[in-house]
Amino acid sequence: MTHSIGIDLVEVDRIRTSYNRHREKFLNRVFSEDEIGIIESRKAGMIMTMAGKFAGKEAVMKALDPFFVSGEIYLKDIEILNLESGRPYVRLPAKTVDKLAGKKILISVSHERIFATAVATIVDEK
Repeated sequence: MTHSIGIDLVEVDRIRTSYNRHREKFLNRVFSEDEIGIIESRKAGMIMTMAGKFAGKEAVMKALDPFFVSGEIYLKDIEILNLESGRPYVRLPAKTVDKLAGKKILISVSHERIFATAVATIVDEK
C-alpha cells in the first residue's frame, strides 16, 4: 500500500550558483559526509549529482510530510546514497525510521542539462 508520494524538480544552475557562492558551507549545510564523498567522486558531474541528491531530499521531505510536523526533520537528515549499481536509496536517522515502522521509502532520481528531478514514495515494507 502506498502511503505518500513526493516529487521535486530543481534547476541545475540554481544548485551551481549556490555551490559556487558558498562552496563548503553549502555542502555541509545540505549534505552528509557520505553524500559529499559521492558528490566529490563525480568530478565532471559533481553539480549534476548535487542537483539530483537535492531534488531527492526535497521529494523525500514532501513524502514524509504526513508523518512529521515542521522542524522534526531537516534536509541534512535525509541521505540520498547509491548502491554499487548506481541505483539511489534513502538513509534516514534511527528516530525517523522508528516513526515509519513497517514502511520504506522508494526513490527515483533523474537529471539532464537543465533540470534534476526525483520522486519518493512511502510504501508498506512487506
